[in-house]
Amino acid sequence: MNHSPKYSSSEAVQGFMKDLESVETGELVNLAMFTRIVERRSSPLKNPLGVAEALLYMLESREDYETCAKILKNYPELQVSTGGDL
Repeated sequence: MNHSPKYSSSEAVQGFMKDLESVETGELVNLAMFTRIVERRSSPLKNPLGVAEALLYMLESREDYETCAKILKNYPELQVSTGGDL
């Protein structure tokens, strides 16, 4: 991780990634709950923003940038400021 999570702890993100390391990205993408989180639809989760953030970290490490872009589109608060003009 290049920066610290804002909506979850680093430990929680690492645990999330470890728990799902044996699950292929394609399998995750096909899960209804995964789609609901990525598209920011109603979710029974207590901390959907933290889960979306953990997904973002995991998918970034798996180089699934297309899904990362979808998450960032639906959760703009997860975007990290570079601190300068690009």
